[in-house]
Amino acid sequence: MHKSKYTTSIRSLLIFLAVLLNGCVMIPYETPEALENIRRDLQIDNVNILGVTETNWCAYNYGDIAACKATQGLGVLTENGLTLALYKSKKYHHAFTIPVSEIRCTHTFTTGNSPEIFYAFTDTQAFMLAPITPSGGINIPMKIKIYNQLNSLGATKLTGSVPIAKETSKKQYSGSMIMVGTTPVPYVTSSNVYVTVNPCKA
Repeated sequence: MHKSKYTTSIRSLLIFLAVLLNGCVMIPYETPEALENIRRDLQIDNVNILGVTETNWCAYNYGDIAACKATQGLGVLTENGLTLALYKSKKYHHAFTIPVSEIRCTHTFTTGNSPEIFYAFTDTQAFMLAPITPSGGINIPMKIKIYNQLNSLGATKLTGSVPIAKETSKKQYSGSMIMVGTTPVPYVTSSNVYVTVNPCKA
């Protein structure tokens, strides 16, 4: 049987749910003072903030290896789109802006009993987005709000099996040492390399 070079399995993107749901960084955002600082530091004084949540994300350029250790930061949803930010030294630092006008399609992804995460795709980049609560679970109300806002200008909503990563002929290797008796012996494993693709054009 021919094996498809496209897959939507969570393994193909190598996103570890332990990274998504644990290690909460406790970024301040709920107080009026925090919101003022967010507006100032991220220079979003003149737009309406629809919601703020801690957010873990991965950002990909098409053709990049589809593997990522999720970045822990903040998601600031406005009427214009989603701003992703980091919090360092008591300041909010802009990382990415995902304008609503540039969203071409989105994909909701659920695997087994794992929480629902979703992807947003522009013409040049893909974003895995996991809004989380202070306790480390998926922030379902904000996930729904972000998802709906990013789709508000008519982006295509993809579900089910869609090509978000493509298997290549390349291999990636990792090595370790195992003990054979009292002798350490190098041990090398290999895995297929997947790259991110744009499902909006599939």
